[in-house]
Amino acid sequence: MALSLLLLVGAGLFLQSLRNLKYTDPGFDVRDLVSFAVEPTLNRYDRLWTLDYYRRLSDRLKIVAGIESEALAVIPVLQNNEWDNWVTIEGYTPKQGEYPDPHMQYCSPGYFAALKIPVLLGRDFTGAPTVQLVCHQERG
Repeated sequence: MALSLLLLVGAGLFLQSLRNLKYTDPGFDVRDLVSFAVEPTLNRYDRLWTLDYYRRLSDRLKIVAGIESEALAVIPVLQNNEWDNWVTIEGYTPKQGEYPDPHMQYCSPGYFAALKIPVLLGRDFTGAPTVQLVCHQERG
């Protein structure tokens, strides 16, 4: 009886967590968002071939019917992951034990458009990095 009650309470808490996740606002529109990862280097392809692969993949996705926008990114969307890198800030001397450690994301031009995040100030990225693809499909 006690074990059954424990399992029932655990299942209820799990369902509550799923409901909370469904209604969490990540700050961008997740409807019709398709995200997938490819890693050609696992097949031992060299760096130049891999960069060309990502360029060709991006070019092909741009012409697929129904894809509104696409972008490449290193860190997958909504994945509990980060890419840290220690930085030096010109004109600033960190205190003892302080390490400027921003969370970083390398992504291609169109990343904000693919996630429907408006750029309020400045401009979109101009570089072309690698790894994860984000597509936003048209509703229809």
